[in-house]
Amino acid sequence: MKITMTQVIDNQSDDYELVTAIQMFICDICDKAFNSKNNLKSHMSIHFNERNFKCDVCNKSFNKKGHLKLHMYIHGGEKPFTCDLCDKTFAFKGHWKYHILSHENIKNYNCSICDKKFYNNGQLKTHIRIHTQEKPFKCNICDRHFNHNYSLKRHIGTHLDYKMYKCIKCAREYYNSNSLDRHIKKSHN
Repeated sequence: MKITMTQVIDNQSDDYELVTAIQMFICDICDKAFNSKNNLKSHMSIHFNERNFKCDVCNKSFNKKGHLKLHMYIHGGEKPFTCDLCDKTFAFKGHWKYHILSHENIKNYNCSICDKKFYNNGQLKTHIRIHTQEKPFKCNICDRHFNHNYSLKRHIGTHLDYKMYKCIKCAREYYNSNSLDRHIKKSHN
Protein backbone atom coordinates (compact mmCIF):
# COMPACT_ATOMS: atom_id res chain seq x y z
CA MET A 1 0.00 0.00 0.00
CA LYS A 2 1.30 3.46 -0.91
CA ILE A 3 0.32 6.54 1.07
CA THR A 4 1.32 10.16 0.84
CA MET A 5 1.68 12.19 4.01
CA THR A 6 1.87 15.94 4.16
CA GLN A 7 4.38 17.30 6.61
CA VAL A 8 4.35 20.91 7.75
CA ILE A 9 7.78 22.07 8.83
CA ASP A 10 7.55 25.04 11.16
CA ASN A 11 10.14 27.71 10.61
CA GLN A 12 11.05 30.34 13.13
CA SER A 13 9.02 33.09 11.46
CA ASP A 14 5.33 33.48 10.66
CA ASP A 15 6.01 34.46 7.04
CA TYR A 16 5.37 31.00 5.51
CA GLU A 17 5.02 27.30 6.13
CA LEU A 18 7.14 24.78 4.30
CA VAL A 19 4.98 21.85 3.24
CA THR A 20 6.50 18.63 1.92
CA ALA A 21 4.85 15.47 0.67
CA ILE A 22 6.36 12.24 1.85
CA GLN A 23 5.51 8.97 0.14
CA MET A 24 5.43 5.95 2.40
CA PHE A 25 5.02 2.32 1.41
CA ILE A 26 3.20 0.28 4.04
CA CYS A 27 3.46 -3.49 4.50
CA ASP A 28 -0.05 -4.98 4.31
CA ILE A 29 0.93 -7.73 6.74
CA CYS A 30 2.67 -5.95 9.64
CA ASP A 31 2.03 -2.23 8.89
CA LYS A 32 5.72 -1.37 8.89
CA ALA A 33 6.43 1.75 6.80
CA PHE A 34 9.19 2.16 4.19
CA ASN A 35 10.38 5.16 2.21
CA SER A 36 10.73 3.27 -1.08
CA LYS A 37 8.97 0.54 -3.00
CA ASN A 38 12.22 -1.45 -3.21
CA ASN A 39 12.64 -1.42 0.59
CA LEU A 40 9.07 -2.68 0.98
CA LYS A 41 9.67 -5.41 -1.62
CA SER A 42 12.83 -6.52 0.19
CA HIS A 43 10.94 -6.55 3.49
CA MET A 44 8.11 -8.70 2.06
CA SER A 45 10.56 -11.55 1.44
CA ILE A 46 10.71 -11.99 5.24
CA HIS A 47 6.96 -12.71 5.42
CA PHE A 48 6.97 -15.18 2.54
CA ASN A 49 10.31 -16.80 3.45
CA GLU A 50 11.71 -16.01 0.01
CA ARG A 51 15.40 -16.89 -0.06
CA ASN A 52 16.61 -16.03 -3.54
CA PHE A 53 20.31 -15.60 -2.71
CA LYS A 54 22.05 -18.98 -2.48
CA CYS A 55 25.57 -19.77 -1.28
CA ASP A 56 27.54 -21.65 -3.96
CA VAL A 57 29.61 -23.42 -1.30
CA CYS A 58 27.06 -24.84 1.15
CA ASN A 59 23.70 -24.14 -0.56
CA LYS A 60 22.41 -22.11 2.39
CA SER A 61 20.01 -19.45 1.11
CA PHE A 62 19.24 -15.90 2.24
CA ASN A 63 16.50 -13.35 1.67
CA LYS A 64 18.96 -10.48 1.11
CA LYS A 65 22.08 -10.21 -1.01
CA GLY A 66 23.90 -8.45 1.84
CA HIS A 67 23.22 -11.39 4.17
CA LEU A 68 24.75 -13.78 1.62
CA LYS A 69 27.78 -11.51 1.31
CA LEU A 70 28.29 -11.57 5.10
CA HIS A 71 27.80 -15.34 5.13
CA MET A 72 30.59 -15.82 2.59
CA TYR A 73 33.12 -14.63 5.18
CA ILE A 74 32.76 -17.94 7.02
CA HIS A 75 33.88 -19.95 4.01
CA GLY A 76 36.89 -17.83 3.16
CA GLY A 77 38.11 -17.33 6.69
CA GLU A 78 38.26 -13.58 5.96
CA LYS A 79 38.06 -11.46 9.11
CA PRO A 80 38.27 -7.79 8.23
CA PHE A 81 37.50 -6.39 11.71
CA THR A 82 40.41 -6.22 14.17
CA CYS A 83 40.40 -5.25 17.83
CA ASP A 84 42.91 -2.45 18.41
CA LEU A 85 43.50 -3.62 21.97
CA CYS A 86 44.29 -7.32 21.49
CA ASP A 87 44.52 -7.87 17.70
CA LYS A 88 41.72 -10.47 17.72
CA THR A 89 39.96 -10.53 14.35
CA PHE A 90 36.29 -10.92 13.44
CA ALA A 91 34.33 -11.71 10.29
CA PHE A 92 31.36 -9.61 11.39
CA LYS A 93 31.22 -6.04 12.61
CA GLY A 94 28.61 -6.90 15.24
CA HIS A 95 30.87 -9.56 16.76
CA TRP A 96 33.76 -7.09 16.81
CA LYS A 97 31.66 -4.42 18.57
CA TYR A 98 30.46 -6.99 21.07
CA HIS A 99 34.05 -8.06 21.75
CA ILE A 100 35.08 -4.47 22.52
CA LEU A 101 32.74 -4.60 25.54
CA SER A 102 34.85 -7.39 27.04
CA HIS A 103 37.77 -4.97 27.37
CA GLU A 104 35.59 -2.52 29.30
CA ASN A 105 34.70 -5.35 31.73
CA ILE A 106 31.21 -4.03 32.45
CA LYS A 107 28.98 -6.94 33.44
CA ASN A 108 25.54 -5.68 34.42
CA TYR A 109 23.59 -8.93 33.95
CA ASN A 110 23.64 -11.33 36.92
CA CYS A 111 22.44 -14.92 37.08
CA SER A 112 19.90 -15.21 39.91
CA ILE A 113 20.87 -18.85 40.45
CA CYS A 114 24.68 -18.76 40.71
CA ASP A 115 25.51 -15.00 40.66
CA LYS A 116 27.73 -15.28 37.57
CA LYS A 117 27.86 -11.95 35.67
CA PHE A 118 27.49 -11.25 31.95
CA TYR A 119 27.94 -8.42 29.45
CA ASN A 120 24.43 -8.61 28.02
CA ASN A 121 21.02 -10.20 28.44
CA GLY A 122 21.64 -12.64 25.56
CA GLN A 123 24.65 -14.14 27.35
CA LEU A 124 22.62 -14.43 30.54
CA LYS A 125 19.72 -16.20 28.79
CA THR A 126 22.16 -18.64 27.17
CA HIS A 127 23.79 -19.29 30.55
CA ILE A 128 20.44 -19.97 32.25
CA ARG A 129 20.08 -23.02 29.96
CA ILE A 130 22.87 -24.68 31.96
CA HIS A 131 20.64 -24.55 35.03
CA THR A 132 17.37 -25.44 33.27
CA GLN A 133 18.86 -28.14 30.99
CA GLU A 134 16.94 -26.51 28.11
CA LYS A 135 18.21 -27.57 24.67
CA PRO A 136 16.18 -25.62 22.10
CA PHE A 137 18.41 -26.29 19.05
CA LYS A 138 17.48 -29.56 17.32
CA CYS A 139 19.32 -31.38 14.56
CA ASN A 140 16.84 -32.13 11.77
CA ILE A 141 18.92 -35.11 10.67
CA CYS A 142 19.34 -37.16 13.86
CA ASP A 143 17.04 -35.37 16.36
CA ARG A 144 19.83 -34.56 18.85
CA HIS A 145 19.26 -31.38 20.86
CA PHE A 146 21.78 -28.70 21.86
CA ASN A 147 21.73 -25.77 24.27
CA HIS A 148 23.71 -23.49 21.89
CA ASN A 149 23.15 -22.71 18.23
CA TYR A 150 26.89 -22.92 17.55
CA SER A 151 26.95 -26.44 19.04
CA LEU A 152 24.22 -27.48 16.63
CA LYS A 153 26.08 -25.96 13.68
CA ARG A 154 29.28 -27.74 14.68
CA HIS A 155 27.34 -31.01 15.01
CA ILE A 156 25.68 -30.66 11.60
CA GLY A 157 29.15 -30.70 10.06
CA THR A 158 29.44 -34.35 11.11
CA HIS A 159 26.54 -35.21 8.78
CA LEU A 160 27.95 -33.40 5.73
CA ASP A 161 29.92 -34.96 2.89
CA TYR A 162 31.87 -31.74 2.44
CA LYS A 163 33.66 -29.27 4.66
CA MET A 164 32.16 -25.76 4.73
CA TYR A 165 35.13 -23.76 6.04
CA LYS A 166 38.17 -23.29 3.81
CA CYS A 167 41.46 -21.59 4.65
CA ILE A 168 42.19 -18.90 2.06
CA LYS A 169 45.94 -19.23 2.64
CA CYS A 170 46.47 -22.96 2.08
CA ALA A 171 43.06 -24.34 0.99
CA ARG A 172 42.71 -26.79 3.93
CA GLU A 173 39.06 -27.43 4.73
CA TYR A 174 37.20 -27.88 8.03
CA TYR A 175 33.72 -28.79 9.21
CA ASN A 176 33.44 -25.83 11.60
CA SER A 177 34.79 -22.32 12.05
CA ASN A 178 36.50 -23.11 15.37
CA SER A 179 38.73 -25.69 13.70
CA LEU A 180 39.54 -23.25 10.91
CA ASP A 181 40.40 -20.54 13.46
CA ARG A 182 42.71 -22.90 15.35
CA HIS A 183 44.42 -23.87 12.09
CA ILE A 184 44.97 -20.24 11.05
CA LYS A 185 46.44 -19.31 14.44
CA LYS A 186 48.69 -22.36 14.54
CA SER A 187 49.83 -22.42 10.91
CA HIS A 188 49.70 -18.86 9.61
CA ASN A 189 50.41 -16.52 12.54
